[in-house]
Amino acid sequence: IVSSAGAGLVVAWAFAQPGLTGDGLGTVVRADAGHRLGILLLLVIVVLLAAGLAIGFAAAVRAPSARTRELAGHAVLGTIGLALVAAVVGLATAPGGIDGQVSKAWKQLTDVNARTPANTPARLTATASVRARYWDEALKVHAESKLVGVGAGGYGLARKRFRTSNLDVQHAHGYVVQTLADLGWLGLIVSLAALAAWLNAATRATGLRRRDRGLAWDAERVGLVTLGVVVLIFGVHSAIDWTWFIPANAVTALLCAGWLAGRGPLRRRLAVEGPTGVMVAAERAGVIDPRPRWSLRERLVRWTPDPFRLASAVGVVLLATAVMFTAVQPLRAQHAGDVAIARAQAGELKAAEDIARIGAARNPLSPDPWWELAVIRASANDLDGAERALEQAVKVQPANPEAWRRLGRFRLSGLNEPKLALPAFQAALYLDPQSPYSQSDVLEATRAVASTAAP
Repeated sequence: IVSSAGAGLVVAWAFAQPGLTGDGLGTVVRADAGHRLGILLLLVIVVLLAAGLAIGFAAAVRAPSARTRELAGHAVLGTIGLALVAAVVGLATAPGGIDGQVSKAWKQLTDVNARTPANTPARLTATASVRARYWDEALKVHAESKLVGVGAGGYGLARKRFRTSNLDVQHAHGYVVQTLADLGWLGLIVSLAALAAWLNAATRATGLRRRDRGLAWDAERVGLVTLGVVVLIFGVHSAIDWTWFIPANAVTALLCAGWLAGRGPLRRRLAVEGPTGVMVAAERAGVIDPRPRWSLRERLVRWTPDPFRLASAVGVVLLATAVMFTAVQPLRAQHAGDVAIARAQAGELKAAEDIARIGAARNPLSPDPWWELAVIRASANDLDGAERALEQAVKVQPANPEAWRRLGRFRLSGLNEPKLALPAFQAALYLDPQSPYSQSDVLEATRAVASTAAP
């Protein structure tokens, strides 16, 4: 009740702020409203923490009776039931009844031609959106490479060949469809395997297995179940939006998931850390052995690592190191590019070229270092070298229309070779037919070719 009251206060205040609910507003207006929202959130968090501590201490000193807890549970279930009944009655009295409203909502949700909803509070109750369009494009991208996909993060580029508007998005607004597009069936299978492993660990830690029925519901078990609910909500929401790309959401969910998976089975925890009665019962049941409690020094001396667990731990560390390396290298390449451009602006063209090559070595899958190298070589009047750098950028990402566009622009404006520029512009048009730049570039190159052929 206290948490709902705090959340309701924040929501009511936010909906009353034009800077948060209006559409088409400037960044300054939104930033000011966002700062005030942040202050309010911090204040509410402090108040809720104080209220939670007060309730916890009061319950510890004078715990409610079993009858009171039972009545509270019935009240919560009754409130949820009334809300569901009200929703059903609302749908039944709406035009078309329940079937008509459900069919309408489903059609709006899956309509690839749906309009982009306005950025107002009304979108919270609307099912129409452009997600179906993004999902459809993701499936088309997946069809191009079903087994391994087009590469991690490749959906934003590959979708341009299939998009029907000039909307520029980088995410498919759905984890499953984007995983299919980026990583193919193999990526989805790996994700499902990781999910199955986590679900196994989570059910063991929360005691939701059939064999764990009847175990005590202590405070930590309730907390672990709460963490599990947070992770499940995050996962469900990630299926219909790009929630997993937002660090605040993803880090929180990963922290909850990791804590839950690493806590260990509930049965073992209650046996080792639970009350004496539980310990004795567990010993009699054969869950644990009544071995003496060793000191830390004695444990280290007597410790014999389990080969399977040790190998698993080493594998996890190596995998985490590889993942961190793949995340750090593109950032290091970007830093090298910034330094290379700064050196070029200072007239140190040889050093700038060497640093740009370092960036290409750090991130061989990005065309950015080659674009920077082309600028540096063009500044040194090495036009042939600049063209070779742009051609290399095309080889690195042949499905990137921007790579073809830059190559065509250099051949047209830098080398004055419209015949060579036209095929590059045509490739960019094929890869991104909805871009106005692709269309105008082809038109410009075609006219240039016609003018050079004229007597």
